Parts: sequence; C-alpha cells; structure tokens
Amino acid sequence: MKNNYFRWASHDLKQAGLVGGQYGTWELTDRGRELAERRLADPIDTPTDIEELPPEQANYNGPTESVPVTSFDGFVIPMLRVLENAPLSKQDVVSAFEQSTGATLLPGDRRLMPAGQPVWLYRASWSLTNMKKDGLIGNDSKAVWAITANGRQRLKDEGKTWSIAKYQTSKATVRVQGPTAPQTEEQLEARWPTNAWLDLTDDLPEELLSSVARRLRPELGPAPELERGSIPRNIVFYGPPGTGKTHVASRLASALTQEEERTADGAWRFVQFHPSYSYEDFVQGLRPDLKQKELRYEVKKGPFVSLCEAASEDPDNFYVLVIDEINRGDPARIFGELLYALEYRGQPISLALGGQLIVPPNVVVIGTMNSVDRSVALVDYALRRRFAFIRLDPDPGAIRRVVGDTPEARRAADALGRLNGWLTKRLDREHVIGHSFFLNPALDLAAPQAIDGVWREDLLPLLEEYFIGDSEGLAAATEEWSRIVATVAGE
Repeated sequence: MKNNYFRWASHDLKQAGLVGGQYGTWELTDRGRELAERRLADPIDTPTDIEELPPEQANYNGPTESVPVTSFDGFVIPMLRVLENAPLSKQDVVSAFEQSTGATLLPGDRRLMPAGQPVWLYRASWSLTNMKKDGLIGNDSKAVWAITANGRQRLKDEGKTWSIAKYQTSKATVRVQGPTAPQTEEQLEARWPTNAWLDLTDDLPEELLSSVARRLRPELGPAPELERGSIPRNIVFYGPPGTGKTHVASRLASALTQEEERTADGAWRFVQFHPSYSYEDFVQGLRPDLKQKELRYEVKKGPFVSLCEAASEDPDNFYVLVIDEINRGDPARIFGELLYALEYRGQPISLALGGQLIVPPNVVVIGTMNSVDRSVALVDYALRRRFAFIRLDPDPGAIRRVVGDTPEARRAADALGRLNGWLTKRLDREHVIGHSFFLNPALDLAAPQAIDGVWREDLLPLLEEYFIGDSEGLAAATEEWSRIVATVAGE
C-alpha cells in the first residue's frame, strides 16, 4: 500500500514537471522548487479521525501468494453505470458497485491484501481517482462524484459490448488464508504456470524444453531465495535461419508471463537490435524535451530499465524481455554496465547518466541470434558468459506437427531433411534450411506446385547467398533439390 502511494504520487509529480531524476533518485525541478517556496507557509491539515489499523493488519509479516483478480480497468464501466443517473458519495459509489457487480468478481478480489484491505475495495477506490484524471468523472463539491460528458460518451461507446471477463487477467499479492493453508492447484499455477508449460510440448522438442528449464528453473518461482545467490535467467536461442528462434522465444515468454501478446508496458516486452541501436535506446539517454519552448534535454528511460522497475514492484510474477537479433547490434556497447547486473541479480549498479538500476530475479532475458549471419560482429565473450546459448536446428518433424500428418507434409519434411543432409556435407551445419519456410500460414502444401513455390521464393534466394561467388555450387544445389523432390514424390 505505502509503496503504491509513493509510486502514484511520484508519477503525478513528474507528469506535472515538479520533480525529475531517474530510477532510485528524485529531485525538484526549477518549477517544483518555485512552487515549494511559494507554498512553504501553507498549513498542512492532518486528519485526526482516521481509524488505526489493528496491529495484526498494520504489522502483518505473514505468508503471501499471487492470485487472479480483476484489473483496475475492469472497474471503470460498472462505476460509470452507477453514476449515470445521479451524483453519489464515494461510499455510495463503492457500495452500489459491490451490489451490481460483486457477483461477477473473482474469488481473489475478495481476498485481503497484506495491509488488510480487500483487493476489490482498494482497486475500486484507486479507479475513481484514475477516472477523475481521465476526465470521466469529477468531484468538484468534494463530497460527491458525478459523471462527465466524457464519461457518458465512454459509457455509450463501450457499455453495450463490455464484459468484465476481459479484465480478469490481472494478479495481486494477498495474504495466505490461514497460517498453514495448503497451496491449491490454482495457487501453484499462479506461482508457475504449469499448464502453459505443458502446452509448449505440443510443438517444441522435449530436449529443448529440458535445456530451458535447467537454466531458468521456473519451478522455483519468480523470485526464489537461494543460498548461493539468484539465478541469472538469461538465454540466447541461436541457429540457422528459419529454425523458429523468435517463435520459441515468444512461446516461452507467453508461458512464463501468462500474457498472450507482447505489449509496451506488460510483463512480456520485445525489442530488436540493429546496427544503429544503442545504449541510449536500450538503457537510458538524453532526449529533447518537446514540452518546453526552449531547447532542453531530459534523461529518458529505455525499455530495459522500465521493465526492471515494473518487475521490482511485482516480484510474484515473471517479466520477460525478448531481444530479437541480439547480435545485429553491438551487444557489449548496448548493455554497458548491465553485464554485471544481468549476472548478479538484486545488486544495484550506478548508471552512466545518474541513478541506479537493479535487475530483479524475476526478470528473464531471451535473445535470438542467427548463427549463419557473418555480416555482424560475433558476440562479446563477456556477454557469452552471462547467457546460456541453446541451439535450434532444423526440425523437419515440425512440419508434420503443425500442418498435420498429411502425405504433402510428410514429403515436404522428407525433402527438407535430405536437402539439409546434402548442405551439411557441402558447406557446414550452419548453412542449412530451417523448417519455418514450410510453415508460412499463406502456404497450402496440398496445393499444386506449392513446393516449387517455396523453392523459387524462399529457398533459392537463400542458397544464392550461401553460394555467392560459387555458381557451380548453386547449380549443384539446384540439381540436388530437383532430384530430391522427384524421389520423395515417387515414394
């Protein structure tokens, strides 16, 4: 509770331009200092009628767990409906919300937060504040809340199709019910999503999943307390093109975070390195402050710092950053001092432009790397030591698993396996063909000439790169493919 108060207060102060600074440090801006000096003599009225929490609530140090609850946004439309007909006091709004919507809340919404307040009551109160900031409601009289024109429009736009189930994907930390309450299957799932992990076995090799589990140890929970220090949960999937590295990384991120899609501010986030990507883009850098008339610069947080801050405030859940094409930039320069923090989780490091950063144990970093691309620099040895490298080779069997065990899929898988055998002998194991070329959703393997289309539009252009300057090698590869296709068609 106290941490949330501070976080929202600091956010509002920064949005108003009254404070600045980076993660871990805050300082008054010129505008904030001017306002503070102007209001220094203002009296501060401290309420005297606040009922103190019972000692068992105020000093709660018991066990907690993470449970599914309704997100803050799930309270907006129901409370706008409550206020649609007449202004009400805050107590009446919350009471009317409970009467109209209480039956559709999740069991977790009724649980007690560590400070002793029910989750739904806490979120309803904060939702009112956020709705006021968004201009949906107002309380100018200080005693009652009233819906605004913007609120009525929001209710008109979303009210008919609104469903609370859409917003019941959030989680909250609550007290364990009873000192020796056993963990139910749902509670264990909240700690580590076993069903999602089992779903991965449908189209991912067991050996691959075993390697991932061995390095990430997800069964220990997002933030395990270990005697020998925290686990450096950093892995890189590498291999030839078309072996599904980004797909595997995305599936794993979704399983860990229980989020189906990556978002800019969710638990699963995504960046892609490229030659012009820099430390300033990834960690922190100076950027023009476009809100000011004169040219001024401010320190902007990059996606990695933002992810670590969010993960630090939510230690009961995994947070995953997928870095696609991690070797297409200059990883050593992009990561900078993060090389230390990636390995020694929980230990603060000083950032180049001020402030500190802590990489918490519940952050998972997953990179992908095309091992055949020699146009980019090899990965720095110091970075290699911080990551586990897990190889993904072509898997012809994936074609049958994804498309179906049809005659066309079997022939395509057989042809791919034979071509890769030839390429390995002629070149090496890096210059082979990945199975994802045959898994394009637009491709119908049962259609006439489908395999010929894959050859012309996907495989031949790639082989032209493999055999650049070697026309005889390319001609041999073309002849070998024709022979393979004829062979598998006749079998």
